[in-house]
Amino acid sequence: MPTGTSKLPQLRVLSLARTAPEVLRPLVERAFRTVVDGVADVPISAEFPLSAAGDAHTLMGGRTSTGKLLLRVAEQPER
Repeated sequence: MPTGTSKLPQLRVLSLARTAPEVLRPLVERAFRTVVDGVADVPISAEFPLSAAGDAHTLMGGRTSTGKLLLRVAEQPER
């Protein structure tokens, strides 16, 4: 292995879900908790109404977005 690099084992989420859900669950809970607590930042590239899901899919397929794409399933009330 070249100096200054390291390899991490790949986490195969679907494989764990099938073979060891008891291992996957605490990992997922911990990951979600870091987002909820503001420890991890999840960048959002764009938001689309559900009626524009095709546009979101096109953007995703173009591989030009760098964050998450959100589909709004209902209009949010004014705050």
